[in-house]
Amino acid sequence: MFTVNDLRAGLVFYHHDDSDSTKDFIIFRISDGHHQTRHKFPIKILPKDDSPPFLITNMLVEVLEGQTTLLRGSTLKASDMDSSDDYILFNITRLPQAGEVMKIPGPGLTGYPVSHFLQKDLSQSIVYYRHLGNEVFDDSFEVVLSDFHDPPNFSEPQVIVVHIEAVPDQPPKEVPGSTRCLVIKETQVAHITRQQLHFVDQESPDSELTYTVTTPPFYTGHYSSPDAGRLFLVDSVPKFTKDSNAPVLRLFTQHAVNFMKVAYMPPIMDIGPYPQYIQFILSVTNHLGKTITGICFNITLMPVDNQPPQVITNTLTVDEGGEHFLDPEQLQLSDVDSVLEALHVELRREPQHGVLHLDGHPFIPGQNFTLQDLINHKV
Repeated sequence: MFTVNDLRAGLVFYHHDDSDSTKDFIIFRISDGHHQTRHKFPIKILPKDDSPPFLITNMLVEVLEGQTTLLRGSTLKASDMDSSDDYILFNITRLPQAGEVMKIPGPGLTGYPVSHFLQKDLSQSIVYYRHLGNEVFDDSFEVVLSDFHDPPNFSEPQVIVVHIEAVPDQPPKEVPGSTRCLVIKETQVAHITRQQLHFVDQESPDSELTYTVTTPPFYTGHYSSPDAGRLFLVDSVPKFTKDSNAPVLRLFTQHAVNFMKVAYMPPIMDIGPYPQYIQFILSVTNHLGKTITGICFNITLMPVDNQPPQVITNTLTVDEGGEHFLDPEQLQLSDVDSVLEALHVELRREPQHGVLHLDGHPFIPGQNFTLQDLINHKV
């Protein structure tokens, strides 16, 4: 028995026995000394996340030599009794020796190595094993599964086994250290060299290793313009400078890259005051027709301030003996390759019948004001 005062004093507890039950109830008889009633008091037990995830499927991963294979949800699958299966984390505690585990977010996108992934990533088909192409045909890596409880519950180490099937004629391979990136000023043209783009093939000479531009240069940021520059053959232009008549290059060989015959030309028009980021996508094919697609080449285009500001003036109407603010309607300033904050107006000759003031003070030749001064009615 207990009283209402015991409840109010916080002296009455229900203590669960830590079984896997989810419901319970108590029958109370409540009495005031003269009358009584019975009351059923339901209790809901919330499950405790105290068990680690466990693998329910761990099948052999098979991949062709030098190739990439999807780690399917049906090949590698885990479960957790106490939490969402989607958010089971696979922590790679021992990396594979002959390849790498990587994520490829979507078709045509560049993948990147990972040290962990979620069960959800497996079900969304973005986790891959990539064989590096060396002569090792059995590989494995170790994972420890964990949930998102705080602190996490960890499983025992689990080994995923990979079998690599040898392929007699492999596709071309990228030479380690190839950067696939270029930084260039918007006013220049630049060679694509083998430090930036270099694939090799044991069975094809460089002259038969052919690149195809599958996606011409395009902007990757917010800047939008149909002209993101072009690849061109150096021998197709009379001078190694920007030339709008240069034919667009769609096919070229590694041999042409090695001898600096392939170059990139930035857009003909000015790109504005900020760096712009451009990509183009290539595929490379050997003489047997073995092809690697989705080769992404990145270009950072640096702006050059080589255009003068543009000015449009409109008549300023002032009452005789009066004054009037000079604002952006009378003096319209713009510059395609400078931020507006950088524009300054210098007084060269004073008016003959009046005087300019800047922030209340007389304005004399040689002094400057800014577009912000016009906007803020300081002139």
